[in-house]
Amino acid sequence: MKRILIILFLSISGCSAPANVNLTLLDTTIKSAIILHYIDLTDEEKKQIGSYAKFYRENENWNKGTKFEPSTAFYVRAIIRRKELAIVSSMYSCGSALQCSQSQIDNKVSKLLSYSNPLMLYGKYKNRWKFSTESGVMPQTERFDGHRLINIDQSNDNKLDEVLIGPLPQIPISLIITPYDGYKDDYYIRYNFQGMKTRLKKQKIYLK
Repeated sequence: MKRILIILFLSISGCSAPANVNLTLLDTTIKSAIILHYIDLTDEEKKQIGSYAKFYRENENWNKGTKFEPSTAFYVRAIIRRKELAIVSSMYSCGSALQCSQSQIDNKVSKLLSYSNPLMLYGKYKNRWKFSTESGVMPQTERFDGHRLINIDQSNDNKLDEVLIGPLPQIPISLIITPYDGYKDDYYIRYNFQGMKTRLKKQKIYLK
């Protein structure tokens, strides 16, 4: 009787094998990215940023910040493969390991791509933005997002989104996107800027 109940439970719960997800998506989701100075931004982007001083926090101490000016900061413009980001964002959403079935991932991806508000995919409850520098991990400027997404342009018909991130207090050597559901398992998307030293390439970087 006990065996029958277990089989019945598994049948009702729709238990199935985890999807065979291609983890190389972690290396290809960010198509390209460039580092910009304030002078490289459009007038509209500068208006969105504002002229007031910004703050970054060492060791996520949100009670004490260090001031820096947007005009002396760095910015990153990146091209993101939208569907790949949706897939990566869904891969860990069924638990601490890759436990989603293929149908579960397909449903989650479809839902993420259906939202008219891009923050449902890019925002703080789904993905977090982080950078590494020559000296380690860049101090964060936003408590939940890691760093501010100034703009998300989804007007491109070939499913490529352009995002602008900043202001950044230090020059980065790599851009990291950490899915909200995967950060505990050191699971992240990474892009190393060309021409930059990448000694941190194989180092595990954690979000606390």
